[in-house]
Amino acid sequence: MWKVSLEDSKTRLQAHGIEVLGITDHRIFKSIYFFDPNGIRLELSAQFATPEQMHSESLDVRAQLDAWTVQKRERNQHRG
Repeated sequence: MWKVSLEDSKTRLQAHGIEVLGITDHRIFKSIYFFDPNGIRLELSAQFATPEQMHSESLDVRAQLDAWTVQKRERNQHRG
């Protein structure tokens, strides 16, 4: 398994002139976001949760996704 540090990756990308968004904390993992030379957004993430936390999160993942979908729909309706 290849392990990388998000902090080191962010620093290295920025040193090469790449704009990086994050480090974003998603509770069970953290991510950074950036664009490749073709303009495709990439995400580099690292999991920080224990196996027990991952299991607990998986129990209501459908409800979490449904809530996120409703929130996204409501935001889009307010934009026009």
